[in-house]
Amino acid sequence: YQSRWIFIKDLLVDIKTLFQQRMSNSGIEFTFDTTNELTLYGNQTSIALALEDLIENSIEAVSTLKEKWIHISVSEKDEKIIFKVIDSGHG
Repeated sequence: YQSRWIFIKDLLVDIKTLFQQRMSNSGIEFTFDTTNELTLYGNQTSIALALEDLIENSIEAVSTLKEKWIHISVSEKDEKIIFKVIDSGHG
């Protein structure tokens, strides 16, 4: 695994594409927000897999609810990238 500069928005678009059909079929609204310029240096595969696992957990948490949504927020604080995966589940 090689580290490289990753454009966060591109990564999130790829992940959204990966889950789009499944979320649509399940009636789950999937959104994200980040800035166009936000980047990080790391292993894209590892970061994507971690986010995919969190999204899988969110899908499970909201699948039986009336209101179904998952939102990823990415921000920067003190030179660190903060990913938040938030859903309409209880907990």
